[in-house]
Amino acid sequence: MAFAAVVSCDEGAWREAVGRYRAAHPAATVQDLYKLAHQGIMGSEHAVRDTTRVRDWLVRELAEVRAGTRRGAGYGAAVEPLPPDGRFVRVHLRPYVERGGSPEALLRAFVATANTARGDTAAFACAERALAGVEGFAGYVAARRREGFPAVHHSAAYEGAYGPAYRVVERRRGERVGGW
Repeated sequence: MAFAAVVSCDEGAWREAVGRYRAAHPAATVQDLYKLAHQGIMGSEHAVRDTTRVRDWLVRELAEVRAGTRRGAGYGAAVEPLPPDGRFVRVHLRPYVERGGSPEALLRAFVATANTARGDTAAFACAERALAGVEGFAGYVAARRREGFPAVHHSAAYEGAYGPAYRVVERRRGERVGGW
Protein backbone atom coordinates (compact mmCIF):
# COMPACT_ATOMS: atom_id res chain seq x y z
CA MET A 1 0.00 0.00 0.00
CA ALA A 2 1.41 3.42 -0.97
CA PHE A 3 1.01 6.46 1.21
CA ALA A 4 0.92 10.00 -0.09
CA ALA A 5 3.12 12.56 1.59
CA VAL A 6 1.25 14.81 3.97
CA VAL A 7 2.11 18.46 3.48
CA SER A 8 1.40 20.76 6.40
CA CYS A 9 -0.54 23.84 5.37
CA ASP A 10 -0.86 27.02 7.40
CA GLU A 11 -2.74 29.38 5.10
CA GLY A 12 -2.82 32.09 7.76
CA ALA A 13 0.97 32.05 8.03
CA TRP A 14 1.23 32.41 4.25
CA ARG A 15 -1.18 35.34 4.17
CA GLU A 16 0.60 37.05 7.06
CA ALA A 17 4.08 36.57 5.56
CA VAL A 18 3.01 37.77 2.13
CA GLY A 19 1.18 40.73 3.64
CA ARG A 20 4.40 41.81 5.40
CA TYR A 21 6.39 41.21 2.22
CA ARG A 22 4.05 43.28 0.07
CA ALA A 23 3.98 46.10 2.62
CA ALA A 24 7.80 46.20 2.63
CA HIS A 25 8.04 45.74 -1.16
CA PRO A 26 5.16 47.56 -2.85
CA ALA A 27 6.87 47.14 -6.24
CA ALA A 28 6.69 43.33 -5.93
CA THR A 29 4.71 41.67 -8.69
CA VAL A 30 3.05 38.26 -8.84
CA GLN A 31 6.32 36.97 -10.29
CA ASP A 32 8.14 38.14 -7.13
CA LEU A 33 5.53 36.53 -4.89
CA TYR A 34 6.01 33.26 -6.77
CA LYS A 35 9.79 33.62 -6.31
CA LEU A 36 9.25 34.15 -2.57
CA ALA A 37 7.07 31.04 -2.41
CA HIS A 38 9.46 29.03 -4.58
CA GLN A 39 12.45 29.88 -2.42
CA GLY A 40 10.53 29.22 0.79
CA ILE A 41 9.31 25.85 -0.44
CA MET A 42 12.16 24.66 -2.65
CA GLY A 43 15.20 26.48 -1.26
CA SER A 44 18.05 27.40 -3.56
CA GLU A 45 17.18 27.49 -7.20
CA HIS A 46 19.26 24.61 -8.50
CA ALA A 47 22.21 22.37 -7.82
CA VAL A 48 25.64 24.00 -7.98
CA ARG A 49 28.02 22.17 -10.24
CA ASP A 50 30.55 24.97 -10.79
CA THR A 51 31.58 26.53 -7.47
CA THR A 52 34.05 28.85 -9.22
CA ARG A 53 31.21 30.47 -11.15
CA VAL A 54 29.08 30.77 -8.02
CA ARG A 55 32.03 32.27 -6.09
CA ASP A 56 32.63 34.77 -8.90
CA TRP A 57 28.93 35.73 -8.84
CA LEU A 58 29.10 36.35 -5.08
CA VAL A 59 32.33 38.36 -5.36
CA ARG A 60 30.81 40.48 -8.15
CA GLU A 61 27.63 41.17 -6.17
CA LEU A 62 29.59 42.04 -3.04
CA ALA A 63 31.67 44.51 -5.07
CA GLU A 64 28.47 46.05 -6.47
CA VAL A 65 26.98 46.36 -2.99
CA ARG A 66 30.16 47.96 -1.63
CA ALA A 67 30.39 50.35 -4.60
CA GLY A 68 26.74 51.33 -4.25
CA THR A 69 25.78 50.16 -7.74
CA ARG A 70 23.53 47.51 -6.18
CA ARG A 71 21.59 48.62 -3.15
CA GLY A 72 21.21 45.13 -1.74
CA ALA A 73 17.53 45.94 -1.19
CA GLY A 74 18.42 48.24 1.70
CA TYR A 75 17.63 45.62 4.31
CA GLY A 76 18.59 46.30 7.91
CA ALA A 77 18.25 42.63 8.78
CA ALA A 78 20.83 40.22 7.43
CA VAL A 79 18.39 37.31 7.50
CA GLU A 80 14.85 37.13 6.12
CA PRO A 81 12.97 33.91 7.01
CA LEU A 82 10.97 32.63 4.06
CA PRO A 83 7.43 31.32 4.28
CA PRO A 84 5.92 28.93 4.94
CA ASP A 85 8.04 27.86 7.92
CA GLY A 86 11.42 29.60 7.84
CA ARG A 87 13.30 26.45 6.87
CA PHE A 88 14.99 28.56 4.20
CA VAL A 89 16.21 32.13 4.63
CA ARG A 90 17.50 34.91 2.44
CA VAL A 91 20.85 36.16 3.70
CA HIS A 92 21.11 39.77 2.48
CA LEU A 93 24.66 40.57 1.49
CA ARG A 94 24.94 44.19 2.64
CA PRO A 95 23.97 43.71 6.29
CA TYR A 96 25.62 40.30 6.39
CA VAL A 97 29.07 41.62 5.51
CA GLU A 98 28.56 44.80 7.54
CA ARG A 99 28.06 42.57 10.59
CA GLY A 100 31.27 40.70 9.88
CA GLY A 101 29.84 37.71 8.05
CA SER A 102 32.30 35.65 6.03
CA PRO A 103 31.60 35.49 2.29
CA GLU A 104 33.37 32.11 2.13
CA ALA A 105 31.20 30.67 4.92
CA LEU A 106 28.07 31.99 3.20
CA LEU A 107 29.23 30.49 -0.09
CA ARG A 108 29.70 27.08 1.57
CA ALA A 109 26.22 27.27 3.16
CA PHE A 110 24.67 28.29 -0.16
CA VAL A 111 26.37 25.50 -2.12
CA ALA A 112 25.51 22.89 0.53
CA THR A 113 21.87 24.04 0.52
CA ALA A 114 21.66 24.05 -3.26
CA ASN A 115 23.15 20.58 -3.53
CA THR A 116 21.23 18.81 -0.75
CA ALA A 117 18.05 20.57 0.41
CA ARG A 118 14.87 19.66 -1.44
CA GLY A 119 11.40 20.98 -1.07
CA ASP A 120 8.05 19.50 -2.00
CA THR A 121 6.10 21.04 -4.88
CA ALA A 122 2.86 19.85 -3.25
CA ALA A 123 3.30 22.76 -0.82
CA PHE A 124 2.47 25.18 -3.63
CA ALA A 125 -1.19 24.14 -3.30
CA CYS A 126 -1.29 25.69 0.17
CA ALA A 127 0.27 28.93 -1.07
CA GLU A 128 -2.25 29.03 -3.92
CA ARG A 129 -5.20 28.65 -1.55
CA ALA A 130 -3.83 31.18 0.89
CA LEU A 131 -3.07 33.74 -1.79
CA ALA A 132 -6.15 33.18 -3.95
CA GLY A 133 -7.13 36.81 -3.35
CA VAL A 134 -3.90 38.15 -4.87
CA GLU A 135 -4.79 39.05 -8.42
CA GLY A 136 -3.00 36.84 -10.93
CA PHE A 137 -1.21 34.62 -8.40
CA ALA A 138 -3.19 31.42 -9.00
CA GLY A 139 -2.81 31.74 -12.77
CA TYR A 140 0.92 32.42 -12.48
CA VAL A 141 1.42 29.37 -10.24
CA ALA A 142 -0.71 27.21 -12.53
CA ALA A 143 1.49 28.18 -15.49
CA ARG A 144 4.64 27.40 -13.50
CA ARG A 145 3.12 24.05 -12.45
CA ARG A 146 2.77 23.10 -16.12
CA GLU A 147 6.49 23.97 -16.49
CA GLY A 148 7.49 21.85 -13.48
CA PHE A 149 7.77 24.71 -10.95
CA PRO A 150 10.92 26.35 -12.30
CA ALA A 151 12.86 29.01 -10.45
CA VAL A 152 12.31 32.51 -11.83
CA HIS A 153 14.15 35.81 -11.62
CA HIS A 154 12.77 38.83 -9.82
CA SER A 155 10.63 41.09 -11.98
CA ALA A 156 12.21 44.14 -13.61
CA ALA A 157 10.08 46.32 -11.33
CA TYR A 158 11.45 44.59 -8.21
CA GLU A 159 15.04 44.68 -9.49
CA GLY A 160 14.74 48.38 -10.26
CA ALA A 161 13.15 49.29 -6.95
CA TYR A 162 15.25 47.16 -4.57
CA GLY A 163 18.42 45.91 -6.25
CA PRO A 164 18.28 42.62 -4.32
CA ALA A 165 21.54 40.91 -3.35
CA TYR A 166 21.13 37.79 -1.22
CA ARG A 167 21.69 34.08 -1.06
CA VAL A 168 19.07 31.51 -0.08
CA VAL A 169 20.33 29.02 2.47
CA GLU A 170 18.79 26.45 4.72
CA ARG A 171 18.42 28.08 8.14
CA ARG A 172 20.28 25.32 9.97
CA ARG A 173 23.27 25.78 7.67
CA GLY A 174 23.11 29.55 7.76
CA GLU A 175 23.14 29.74 11.54
CA ARG A 176 26.70 28.42 11.40
CA VAL A 177 28.08 31.18 9.15
CA GLY A 178 27.96 34.17 11.55
CA GLY A 179 27.10 37.75 10.63
CA TRP A 180 23.48 37.39 11.71
